[in-house]
Amino acid sequence: MSATKPIPTAPGLVLRIKGTDFGGWLSMRIRRDVEAAASTFECEVSERWPGRAQPWRITPGDPVEVLLDGELVLTGFVDAFSPSFDSRSHRVEVRGTSKTQDFFQSSADVDGGQFKGVNLKELAGRLAKPYGLSVDFRGPEGEARDVQLQQGESGYETVERLSRVQGVLVRDTPQGSLLFDRPGKNRAASALVQGKNILAARAELDWSDRFSTYTFKGQKQPADNPDEWPKADPPGNGRSARRGARVDLGDIDGGGDDVEAGGPGDTAVSVSGSATDKAVRRYRPLIVYGDNAMTEADAAQRALYEMRRRVGKSQKAEVTVQGWHQTPGGPLWHEGDMVAITAPWLGVDKELCIAAVEFSMDDNGRRTTLSLTLVDAFLPSADDLRAANKPASGADQDTKANFWKSAGQASDAVGPFASGYRFPGS
Repeated sequence: MSATKPIPTAPGLVLRIKGTDFGGWLSMRIRRDVEAAASTFECEVSERWPGRAQPWRITPGDPVEVLLDGELVLTGFVDAFSPSFDSRSHRVEVRGTSKTQDFFQSSADVDGGQFKGVNLKELAGRLAKPYGLSVDFRGPEGEARDVQLQQGESGYETVERLSRVQGVLVRDTPQGSLLFDRPGKNRAASALVQGKNILAARAELDWSDRFSTYTFKGQKQPADNPDEWPKADPPGNGRSARRGARVDLGDIDGGGDDVEAGGPGDTAVSVSGSATDKAVRRYRPLIVYGDNAMTEADAAQRALYEMRRRVGKSQKAEVTVQGWHQTPGGPLWHEGDMVAITAPWLGVDKELCIAAVEFSMDDNGRRTTLSLTLVDAFLPSADDLRAANKPASGADQDTKANFWKSAGQASDAVGPFASGYRFPGS
């Protein structure tokens, strides 16, 4: 166990703390997730007394860079430093989180608690500035609108709930910036194949968070001119004249799915939109309330996005591979990338999105665990889905093969085991 001067290409795990590289770690775990505001790491080293042990000078709050085989994977701060010893050995444990943790954990302190006429990119920049964070924005900026902060919420909570309307995810970059992006744009250099590079794998279908209907209710700025206010329908109709027509977006799980702008009980200052997951045959409505000004189209899109995320996340796979790199000497595995997986024992033959990456090292060596799901879970529209599903090699099966189609269930089955499974617009 030793502390050395920085070596940019040092192999293995290196913690670079205040200009000094700490190596020799025996176990570690690093996690990056497309839906996590901040990445995390924990590592440990334990060895017998070398005779003249020099204690490491690491303090919680110290800035840290985490490198794997010379590639930067996290920039942040040390959260906890825990040295210990007994008569035979000494041990050091270090845990930390990326720089975005303050933006995620701290309450936003804004005079008046309101922003006037800002789009998502402008809002993110202004909320992140006090924390010294830069913003890497790669998604739609959205329309300018008034934004009201909720009591005690963090800057991340504010931008995250608004980013959902745009179908954008918020996470950190390895350099410690805030990243607004949509997954699925890049593809891994290596496929995951049973019998070749897959050490272990599991799949799960979990419908516990799926609902039959999703209704999103938001606020709409009332028109200054009373003549522009909506007129009530005739008695007994039970809905505002602003309620829009239902739009059929195609089948999901073979049942058909609708999105509707407007809903029962709308008023001059409220809007609502709904989406239906007809694969859920029980009565399971979900109503989500938003406090920001939005249009009916926003509300309908938000309801659709909520449904797609829950449907996509109800079908998961987890794969463990040897090592940290996609190919020998190649790049590390990256969250948000698409990867082709063939695992007959799971019934999986499909290109999926890497939702999370966890690098680990222990007595069993170096491993990477990839959490996989349908990219549909993160994309808000048919156009985005088609763009993300464009096969890298021109292989038609990347876009048309059904997720887990080889499981071959009965004809009345629904979900990814059914032969007719597809998302709206796919």
